[in-house]
Amino acid sequence: MYNPLSRLLTNNEQKILFIILVIISLGSALSLFGYIPTSEKNIQINEHTNKQISNTLQDDFQISYDLNNVKYDELLYITGIGPVKAKAIIDFQNDYGFKHLDDLLKVNGIGPKTFEKIKEFFFVSETKLNLPKTDNVNNQHKYDINTVSYEELISIKGIGPKKAQDILEYRKQIVKFRKMDELKEISGIGDKTFINLLNYLCIGE
Repeated sequence: MYNPLSRLLTNNEQKILFIILVIISLGSALSLFGYIPTSEKNIQINEHTNKQISNTLQDDFQISYDLNNVKYDELLYITGIGPVKAKAIIDFQNDYGFKHLDDLLKVNGIGPKTFEKIKEFFFVSETKLNLPKTDNVNNQHKYDINTVSYEELISIKGIGPKKAQDILEYRKQIVKFRKMDELKEISGIGDKTFINLLNYLCIGE
């Protein structure tokens, strides 16, 4: 039988070429039936692995913020919170303070859908939780404005951490409140807040 390669290659060279072709054919067959992963499969596996690693890192290093101390700029980094919602959260923080995570639902513009999306980014420090609200209006149950503590102030409806701190700092400056109207000198305490505070604060004897 005539072999056209005999004029171009020696017998040994023909054997080597035959072996190479057999190896290539065998490799293609194994790859076709899934025994040898192709480069595309390798890429898919690597992408899946990288995604798992990324998700793990995100879970491990996710930052959570204390609702009573979080800053406006920090809120803007959270998906689902824009400038309007960030300001509303800060306003609620200043006016009332957060006692529970669910208090986010009381913030203007935050409904159940948004709450579910952002709640994982927040917590409420234990010292701010379950503080009793004083509803008695008799003087014997009111706090003396000249001795009231930070913890007692933030237990009052309408007083958040910032206002409580402002009241204490102002008291330190003037040494002692001599009349309740002096509360109006504090930034953030208007007529409405002042009237509310009269139910919980007084000047002791």
